[in-house]
Amino acid sequence: MSSTALLVPGTARADVTDVSASVEFDRLSPDRVATITLEAKSESGITDVEASLENSHLPDVTTPIGTLPLALVDGTVNDGTWRAEYEVDIETHPGFIGFDVAVTTADGATLTRQAGIGSCYQGQFADLTTTPAIVDPDERGVEVKGRLLVRKTQGADPEPAPQGVEIRTLGDTSARVAADGSFTLTSPSTVTRIHVPAGQVVCNLADDAPEADYSEKPTEISASIVTPQPVAAGTEVTVEGIVRREGANGFEPLNNMTVAGYTTFSKDREVRVAEVDSAEDGTFRFSFTARASGPVLVQTEDTSFLTRSRTSAGRLSVTGAPEFAGFTAVSQPGAPGASEDTVIATGRLVNGDAPIPGERIYLERSGEDQLFWTEEATGVTAEDGSFSLSTGTRSSHYWRVRSEGSDGNASTMSVGTYVKVRQATHASVTAEPGADGLVTLTGSLERSGDAGGPVSERPVHFYFQPEGEATWVHRGWPPPTPRAPSPGSSPSTGTAAGRSGSGATTSTSRPTPPSARWTSGPTSRRRSPGSVPRRRRWRRVTRSR
Repeated sequence: MSSTALLVPGTARADVTDVSASVEFDRLSPDRVATITLEAKSESGITDVEASLENSHLPDVTTPIGTLPLALVDGTVNDGTWRAEYEVDIETHPGFIGFDVAVTTADGATLTRQAGIGSCYQGQFADLTTTPAIVDPDERGVEVKGRLLVRKTQGADPEPAPQGVEIRTLGDTSARVAADGSFTLTSPSTVTRIHVPAGQVVCNLADDAPEADYSEKPTEISASIVTPQPVAAGTEVTVEGIVRREGANGFEPLNNMTVAGYTTFSKDREVRVAEVDSAEDGTFRFSFTARASGPVLVQTEDTSFLTRSRTSAGRLSVTGAPEFAGFTAVSQPGAPGASEDTVIATGRLVNGDAPIPGERIYLERSGEDQLFWTEEATGVTAEDGSFSLSTGTRSSHYWRVRSEGSDGNASTMSVGTYVKVRQATHASVTAEPGADGLVTLTGSLERSGDAGGPVSERPVHFYFQPEGEATWVHRGWPPPTPRAPSPGSSPSTGTAAGRSGSGATTSTSRPTPPSARWTSGPTSRRRSPGSVPRRRRWRRVTRSR
């Protein structure tokens, strides 16, 4: 590998022009010869070219080596090339070798140009390890071990670096290489990047030891609005609280943790009103100017060792500002066979005792984190400020209502309310004909979606529709329950055989007319007279909370 330094042409006087000095050096060459070259032009002629050599190395030491004359090898003294060779001894002069090349001309002028090379072996780290593999927040230091190797010539195998080479972490913790090239670095931080500082017998290089995993500890935060309410718009409101984190003796006060306060907090909208650091005893306190009624949230962020925590400091009630009064969100079961339940949100938008009519409001839902809210329905408040918004849903969520604000009314939002809805289910069924016209339906009922799993102890109803008729007749259900026959139909009973939690169900129906079809819901495929379906896939037979 070669190293070349090229200087920008310059002059000491008008007599000397186009001056440049460079050094070519291959540190992997067995002879390790550096070639110094100077190119220059001079009207009066160059009478002497000489290089002064200096060695710079750790710890910030510069030592003169000697002088080296350069000979004219091409051209003339007015426009030529001067060159010399220098055999580099890396272990005698490690670090950096500088060449100050002085050019003297016939008119008595002298100028100097500089060039240099790294006098060092090419290095590499090997066998890097980091302990412990998991770092605890109470003991954050890590230990990095490994070996430093060097390759002295092209094609040679790596060998241990010379003893005493210094290795550092980014935090400037250092260690020295042993005779076998091994080293051990103890760092008070979790940073595992290490490097060989320049100016040594081994060239500067850096590498990353394996990163340690972090043992995250949970945090908890509590807070409350301590200013008496309600308050007028523009009033300073104060929130106080404390942050704790899990320690050896349970949850302990956490100091120097940043706490942020919000009056609106979501991925698409947020209003941060304060940011403070917790005190030595974990407590914090901040104040902000009240603008509108609504929830006040406080939150800490994730760190390498601590998890985020968030809580409500309470609801701020501001007089002279809009707010939602009597807000409720409840679920209502869908119609039989429906795949969704309905969430209904009601309440009033008021300013004090005065209703706010004609205001556009939105019904929004969010997951457990309440970070990202999605609009699901919208409407306008009535003359008395009331509203009723509804939408279908298959999953349990947090729900809130929000107004954008208009005609001088400030925007506001309600608290998030968790609404649990029934979970969709699906069933698979097999129909088997038996003796005396009996038909046995066997299947399983399971929850849909990510939760999955069997559903036990839920009634599953079976219906029969004679060929050519439009009426479905209930024919069986588990657990066994007597049922009076419907007009024009045969009596039926249902039996269930299953293990608790398995969701398995078996039902036997009494003889039916041969020209019939079976289904588990309001739709089916028509069968030819005299046939019985051998297998049926059910969809959302029931919904389970």
